[in-house]
Amino acid sequence: MYAGFMGEYHSFVLGKHSGRSAVQYMLEQEGIEAGSGEIKFLLERLRLVGEDPKRVIHSADLRRWLQYYPAELPI
Repeated sequence: MYAGFMGEYHSFVLGKHSGRSAVQYMLEQEGIEAGSGEIKFLLERLRLVGEDPKRVIHSADLRRWLQYYPAELPI
């Protein structure tokens, strides 16, 4: 028996200490291929936004931020 059978699911959370592989994993789960420049861009944004301890970064945030690559994002 696995946890999902009982209604428990795991979720992957990104924060200011997340690394390249965590961001890449989240993008792969969404079916998005990203190059090293895009991942670096997302990591910079992630570290800025991740300063807020109450903010949870979701894959939707990553998708939205990628729309602005390579332009600068407003905070």
